[in-house]
Parts: sequence; C-alpha cells; structure tokens
Amino acid sequence: MAVSEFYPATTVTRAELLSRLKTEEGESKAVQGRLEKCRRNRRVKVAHLCGLRLNERTFPAGVLTLAHLRRVDLSYNNLKRLPGELARLEALQEIWLDANPLEQLPVSLHRLKHLRLLSLRELPRLRNVPREYTELRPTLVDVGGLEDCPVINEKLLEALRERGMDGFFTVLEIKHLRRQQQHKLMKVLSEGLYPFDDPSALQACAQRLTRKIKIINSALPEAAKLAMSRLIKHGERIFPAVFSELDEAAVLERLKRFDEELQYREEVTALELKVKAAMPDLPGDVAHRLALEVISGDLGGLRRIVVFSLDLLCRRLR
Repeated sequence: MAVSEFYPATTVTRAELLSRLKTEEGESKAVQGRLEKCRRNRRVKVAHLCGLRLNERTFPAGVLTLAHLRRVDLSYNNLKRLPGELARLEALQEIWLDANPLEQLPVSLHRLKHLRLLSLRELPRLRNVPREYTELRPTLVDVGGLEDCPVINEKLLEALRERGMDGFFTVLEIKHLRRQQQHKLMKVLSEGLYPFDDPSALQACAQRLTRKIKIINSALPEAAKLAMSRLIKHGERIFPAVFSELDEAAVLERLKRFDEELQYREEVTALELKVKAAMPDLPGDVAHRLALEVISGDLGGLRRIVVFSLDLLCRRLR
C-alpha cells in the first residue's frame, strides 16, 4: 500500500514516513500476536494492549470477539474514543484506560454487569461520566484515579472525594433520574397536552423547565425530584390549555403554589390523624376543622384541642 494512502501530504520526508509505517506495522503485529494468544487459549483472560499507540483507526477489532476476557488493558495509547461494542465482552471485570486522550466514555459500558474496576487515571480531556453508569452500582467498586482528571465534572469529583463510590453513584443517579424525568415531561407535553405543536419547541421547553427546576433547588436535589414529579403528574392543572400561551415563569410559579397547597394538605391530614388517634370519640369533621385551625396558625384551635384532651382524660378517670 502506498505511503500516500496512509498519510496525507506533510512537510516530513518520505524516509520519515516510511519509518513511521514500519513502526506502525510492527505495533500491529504485536497486537495481532497478543490477541492470537488470547484466542487460542481460553484460559488467558487478560488482553494487554497497553503502550501500543492505538487510536480509533488502528483499534484491534479482534478484541471485540474475545467474549471470555475478564480484563482489557488499553492504557497508554492514543484513544480519543472507545468503540461501544466493547460492551459485547459481557464477562469483563476490569477495564484499564489510563493515560489516553479520551474525550468521552461509551454509554454502552453500563451493560457490563460484572465490571468491578474502571481505571480512569491521567485522562486530561475527560469531562464527564455517562449518567447511565449508575446501573453499575451493584458491582463497580473503583474508578481508579478519576480524581486526577483535570477537567472532570466538579460535582462528580467533589462527591467522589467526600463520600467515595457512594457519592459518585449518588451524583450519577440524580443526573440519570433528571434525564428520565425530562423525557417523561416531554411525553406529557407532546402526547398529552400539546399533541399538534412543534415537537422541537416542546423538547426545548421541557429542557429549559428541567434546568430551571434544577437551579431553583440546587441545594436540595430531592426537592427538585419532587417538583419534577408533581409537574409531570399534575401537568394538566399547571400548564395552560394552549402551548402558545405557555409562560415558563408562570408555570414555575403555579408549580410553587401547587407544592405549597399540597404540603399544606399533607400537614392538615397528618395532624387530623394524630388528633383522631388521641381522641377517638371526636367526630371526624371536628378533628378536621381543628387540624385546619392549628396548621393555619389559629391558637384557638390549639386551645380547643387541649380542652378536648383534658375533658377526655377526666371522663376516663371517672
């Protein structure tokens, strides 16, 4: 094969290009040799492919056929991306990716149900970890060296440093749930409320509302989760009948009022049950009215509860 078919025109000499080809050819033979060893002997569970200057073009597709592998070491190469087909190796327990210019990780790796170690040291370009990796929680015990990745998501890094793998997975779970809730909100808008409106406009609206709810409740992820759940469940009561009349600020304000009203009702119900438990002879409507008065800040209601309680106690003592 001609040199020009491998390399574009450059300022380096032909001799230098030929030298590079020989080096690459030698590395290719080394890869083939290592894979052939794994292929012939199924007792060999480890594929050492580190330090071979592999990139997306030279990645050995043969490794994707070795379903018996337990460990794949791709450290110290030149990989910016990994093939998603790596998830075919369902028996994998360890993947070593240290010292590569990786820009992202394949989402598909979340299907590796036996994965225990995902080594991510010295990855200068990696910014995030797919939220779907939350599904690896039952088995994954280490993401070795992720703290050393300089541009990794700060929230993920902080959680990992403070709470270890538990914190790591908690952040991923929050992100994963938020994405799922965004999809559900989109379904409410596109299939329920506004089926004849532009899907792209509805999608953009769902994304913005999800992001705003996240920002409003940034200190309380659980509150953001509940707010999204209520927006999805009670969308018909919160969104306007016509999409063109939708004002996102007004939607968020109605959601806030709806949350306050729901919380008020829950508090009244909880107190009403306590009143009934303490005074089983008290009529239900009276217990409800007293609970309303107390939750509303009416001290008269509280005084009446005390009077009823004392009266009941006196009757029992007789």
